Amino acid sequence: MKITINGKSFEAKAGETLLDLCDRLEIEEIGWSCRSAACSTCLVEVQSGMENLSEMEEDEQDMIEEYAPKPNCRLACQAKILGPISVKYVGN
Repeated sequence: MKITINGKSFEAKAGETLLDLCDRLEIEEIGWSCRSAACSTCLVEVQSGMENLSEMEEDEQDMIEEYAPKPNCRLACQAKILGPISVKYVGN
């Protein structure tokens, strides 16, 4: 399925996180640090397809409430891809 990150398109596998996609394809579009929803380094703004991402767990929700500069943000290390999406990296 087609995923757009910062205006560039990639093919994703269903069920992988946005950050796993970046690792697998050696994409440096999204910064990261912890991979456990303990920081906000991999914060992305979902421009379209929010319904095509996994439900937010409590740890991610806590980070989003504290650090998200805009609505429709997710942590790339936690958001599993379920369908086409478009995101913009906003990291902290």
